[in-house]
Amino acid sequence: MKTKYGDEKTKLIPVPQEKEFFTLFEKQAQKLFEVSKILDEILNNFSDRQKIADEFSNLEHSADEITHKLIEKLNKTFITPFDREDIHFLAHEIDDIIDLTEAAVGKMLLYKIESLTPELKEQIRTLKNAIILISELTKSLNNLNELRKQSWKFVEVNHLENQGDKLLREALNNLINGSSLNAVFDLIRWKEVYESLEEAIDKCEDVANIIESILIKNS
Repeated sequence: MKTKYGDEKTKLIPVPQEKEFFTLFEKQAQKLFEVSKILDEILNNFSDRQKIADEFSNLEHSADEITHKLIEKLNKTFITPFDREDIHFLAHEIDDIIDLTEAAVGKMLLYKIESLTPELKEQIRTLKNAIILISELTKSLNNLNELRKQSWKFVEVNHLENQGDKLLREALNNLINGSSLNAVFDLIRWKEVYESLEEAIDKCEDVANIIESILIKNS
């Protein structure tokens, strides 16, 4: 996007209307960070499952409101800091990370998962780390110089997604071959939980790719 802010498009200096987009993306970044804290809570103490469910439900609703405000702002604004399609896509994909994570945790509660297997703990930890990176990248959207310095995080998110794929394969292999999980229902419920978490990890990579594309287009 050609800009009136100087020859180098390394930092987006927003006019008031444009600044509102970055403020809303920063709010989305904060919601992602809050998701990571809940995942940390699950890893450290999964006994109060109803409390965790309530926290996620409230967070998901407030995150939806931010996304709606972003799209509403987009529909009413002529000048945008970067491509309209990118803003629209990014806003929804960030929201999808939260939705998919809530869905995965919801399945853990629905299927009455009371203790975390080593594979499940590692999946949750991988997702948490990916979400933290996405939160930091999203927060830096208003400063391309700063975002460029964090380009290693794009590679790290990709690494975490690959790690998530490997964890899913290992978890399903252990599930099928494990002597303590022979019941069909056990196979189904654990498989759904593992796959739901992997879907959320995959979505983190999708968002990283969108942000990296925005950086390339505006550099």
